[in-house]
Amino acid sequence: MTNFLDSVLTDPQYYFWVGSKNSGPSYVDGSFSEVFSFNGEFDYCSFLCSFAISRVLRFSCIVQIANCLSVPLSNRKIWCCNSEDNNVLPLEILPLHRESLFVSGETNLEAIFSYGIISTDLALVIALKVGSGGKSFAAAFVPSPTVTGKKELEALMDGNQWKSQDYRKNSNASEGMQLIGIRNIRAEILTTEEEKSVLKIRIFAV
Repeated sequence: MTNFLDSVLTDPQYYFWVGSKNSGPSYVDGSFSEVFSFNGEFDYCSFLCSFAISRVLRFSCIVQIANCLSVPLSNRKIWCCNSEDNNVLPLEILPLHRESLFVSGETNLEAIFSYGIISTDLALVIALKVGSGGKSFAAAFVPSPTVTGKKELEALMDGNQWKSQDYRKNSNASEGMQLIGIRNIRAEILTTEEEKSVLKIRIFAV
């Protein structure tokens, strides 16, 4: 499916007469194509599909999280975001899987979320800001469970309150990929400088 609009297509709804959905993303970004897969019966598939068309907003970000660990990542439904148009944060990211979500805002965009690393006492916290002043993010490994509210977002994004450590950094998009680590766990974080920015996170073990 190709979306020729500038707006993002979100919240897909399906009605099946024959067949069922196999796989597919939860949104289709503007000027982008995605693949959807369906299971048919009796050599054909019959269904109806609809999408919500988001407003054309000034600031947006696609967050991609790749879990390269052998254990799942878990979110406790606790995250903070001022997005006016966003997908639901995935509650679990299985080993060797990637999940993504779309967040956007008209005047600026701020978000903070965390994923606990199953079978450990650690969580990865990610904060991001997108606005007229640029694109920036912060990342840290912290004890799990952790609080991810507005206060924690401001503290994590304020580089003047703390020094960068191996397990904790903040950065602007122009500084490129950043690496943080604790014990044998690492995370690579990168945000692109394009108007429709992408925040890429990859967590892995060494």
